[in-house]
Amino acid sequence: MKKTLVVLSLSLLLAVVCMGCGSKNEDGVNTSEAVAESTVSTDPTTSETSSEPLSQEELILSLPYTPGKMGYYVMADPEIEVGEEVLDSISFDATDGEVQLTRYKVSNSQHDLIKNGKQIGGFIIIDIPQEMLDAAADSFDGFKALAEYVGKQVLPDVYPGEAIIGGGGHIVGGSRNSFVAITYQMGEGKEKAQQWHRIYVGENYCYDFWQDQSWFSDGGTAIMKSLSAEDIKMERNRDAVFHWTVEEVQERGEFVF
Repeated sequence: MKKTLVVLSLSLLLAVVCMGCGSKNEDGVNTSEAVAESTVSTDPTTSETSSEPLSQEELILSLPYTPGKMGYYVMADPEIEVGEEVLDSISFDATDGEVQLTRYKVSNSQHDLIKNGKQIGGFIIIDIPQEMLDAAADSFDGFKALAEYVGKQVLPDVYPGEAIIGGGGHIVGGSRNSFVAITYQMGEGKEKAQQWHRIYVGENYCYDFWQDQSWFSDGGTAIMKSLSAEDIKMERNRDAVFHWTVEEVQERGEFVF
């Protein structure tokens, strides 16, 4: 299905993204639950009767909360393996602009944000090849390929069969300092479910900060403004050079999926 993209500001700035991020290995990670500002030790990836890691399906069944408005959990690729310090070292104010959110450590590659017993956002490590990042900055077609790639990786249960890409681009200025922002949605009108996925390019990994727009009062602004991570550099994200703009592509009548 084709959908006209939401117009987002694009501009040429100062630097070039230099490396891809993420790596795939075996899935065998220890986890803990971060509730508000404290951490409670737990290990949902390990069976109670065995030291073997839980399968993806078993891990989902172990989560003590339900999915957001789309009705499906956003989950990190189980084949991506990182050290426990990677997401633990990312700090931010865990709020939707009105209330404090629960930060739950699902695995080393996934931290969820919980509100009213629902998964409404979080950070996940995502594997994106360098050549795909370069292509997204070079042309709209490259961005479309990146949006497709991310959708299939983080929403495999609904994209592309049920969910569609509803918008995206490289946003500059203010606190919106990600490399690209992509929206995925299901349904129309009041029943529409929409998620924003903001991709941050790090020195070693790529990060997807996502939120269920139905449950965020401020669109993720407080988290983006307070985000602090040594691996994530501004010049690889907000200051990255993009060689196309929404307006240019619209003038050619090509700004659709």
